[in-house]
Amino acid sequence: MISKFTDDYSVETPPSSHQQQPEPTASTGKSKKKLKVQEKFGWRKVEIEKVDLSWKGEPRQVPGILETPLKYFQKFFDDELLELIVEQSNLFALQTEGCNLCLTVEELKVFMSIILLLGVIKVRYYRMHWEAATRYPQISDKMGRQRFDKIKRFLHFNDNSKAKKPGEQGFDKLYKIRPVLGHIRSKFLEVTPEEHHSIDEQMIPFKGRSSLRQYMSKKPTKWGIKVFTRAGVSGFVHDFEVYQGKGTLGEDDIEPDLGVGGNIVLRLISILPEKMNYKIYFNNWFSSLKLMSLLKIKGFPCIGTLNKARLKGCPLLTDGEMKKRERGTSDYRTDIHSGVIVVKWLDNNMVYLASTYAGINTTGYVQTLERQG
Repeated sequence: MISKFTDDYSVETPPSSHQQQPEPTASTGKSKKKLKVQEKFGWRKVEIEKVDLSWKGEPRQVPGILETPLKYFQKFFDDELLELIVEQSNLFALQTEGCNLCLTVEELKVFMSIILLLGVIKVRYYRMHWEAATRYPQISDKMGRQRFDKIKRFLHFNDNSKAKKPGEQGFDKLYKIRPVLGHIRSKFLEVTPEEHHSIDEQMIPFKGRSSLRQYMSKKPTKWGIKVFTRAGVSGFVHDFEVYQGKGTLGEDDIEPDLGVGGNIVLRLISILPEKMNYKIYFNNWFSSLKLMSLLKIKGFPCIGTLNKARLKGCPLLTDGEMKKRERGTSDYRTDIHSGVIVVKWLDNNMVYLASTYAGINTTGYVQTLERQG
């Protein structure tokens, strides 16, 4: 309804069925406290209130200097992970063929080095590296082709006999590589998190056959495996979640339920301590006013673009009114309950932004490049 104030609007939406359910902790999934999802929004044309943005996190510490690419690779694929791969590969060979693969860690390292070289030295088919006319000594002298093929055939990362079938409780599309993903993720989490974090999706190039393969026409890499990431300003990925459709978040309940995009954000920041002013950034696929109001309660200042359909009745100027003005024109409203500000900005198209800490007072002019022809 519209109140007696000219620029004061309030919009009510039906209460959510998830409104008062407990929120899981990052490590155990057990409830810490109940958090309500904001359902009522009241809008006024006022600037956002200033908040304390001082970062209270630990100074960033990077693990010891890694002198070579090999040492950097070994930081993630260490002997602990290689021993697991050896164990599971030998087990798989025994389970399927009743044979002893006799794979060792040292032989696995040679095999992996060949795999990396095969991605660099391009030939029509990989067996050409062992043929007389096209022999490549750096590969063929290290391991025979038959031995290479045998290891490739039985290479495994998890025990198939314990895998859940589709439809069963606990089914995981990524079960076969889950130990590798978990180990690499643990290495990412060893790096002290930065103050600023961007949550977005990335594509791992892949055109093979897999139910995980996605096509995204607007991405530079159109075919591949989609991964949600939380990365710092340095570009380092601190956490990630592989997209696998409906089962992306497994059977863990994210409460309150904010939809797939919002739940991904909550999952990726769940390892970060609250009330430390870690700044979070995301685009309109993830963002919603409910998410932003919740992040403010948790102590995560945030900013992101916003989908027009998620404005919750925010009474901004219409597109027609905006287009009558010069490029760069903006309009804004602030929610009187959560303090979230929504800004509509005229660029080539209408851009919607929302934030819990960045207002409109800091404005200026920038030079832009326009496409020719």
